[in-house]
Amino acid sequence: MKKLSLDEMEEIHGGSCAGAYTILGIGIVGMALGGAGGLLELGAAAYIMAYC
Repeated sequence: MKKLSLDEMEEIHGGSCAGAYTILGIGIVGMALGGAGGLLELGAAAYIMAYC
């Protein structure tokens, strides 16, 4: 599982809340598979959700 950059996350997000949930899911899977690897995605999802 590759880590997403903030730009890639914004691209997936595309201005919609649905994208934030996609990133949240990626973060949860990342945490399950790689421990701290999913923290960035979880943080980005939380950040995006706060602004959508």
